[in-house]
Amino acid sequence: PNVPGVDTLYAACSNPTGLRKYSLVNGTWTLIGVMGSSSDIEQVTARLESDGSATVFVWREGSIYRITDLAPYNGALLPWPEAPYITPTTACGTGDMNNDGVTNISDVQPFVEALVNPASFQANHPGVPLLRGDMNCDGQLDGRDIQAFVSALIGSSGDGAFMLGGFDFAPGS
Repeated sequence: PNVPGVDTLYAACSNPTGLRKYSLVNGTWTLIGVMGSSSDIEQVTARLESDGSATVFVWREGSIYRITDLAPYNGALLPWPEAPYITPTTACGTGDMNNDGVTNISDVQPFVEALVNPASFQANHPGVPLLRGDMNCDGQLDGRDIQAFVSALIGSSGDGAFMLGGFDFAPGS
């Protein structure tokens, strides 16, 4: 606090793994805690609420989870909520079919495999949900997802393996 700019940061990483929370303490980013394990967290975003808490939305295992962080600056992370906030039937896939943390050209072959031979895809990519390829958000992986998948590829820089959500704990200070 009392430093202009972002001083709390949530990072969803493929390596290192999990949801990581950092606070800017005496000019140094300090790891406060880690939630989750390898490859199960794909994206994160956070917002500061008027009561001083943070709402963190995490895409994990094909669902979106909402976490309320009551002490965003330098406070411990709370455990995962028991149930998803949004289920796979209402969430869109990311297109990261090879589970490397980004959607890029390397996902084309596994995306096609998931479309034409779901059993083979699941055998070759254990733990990667088929619905990561549900790019049009209809709860199914099918040919109607191809256009959105191609759009995601065109819009992807492919240079980052993590998403960040951060904010200034004390705006305007």
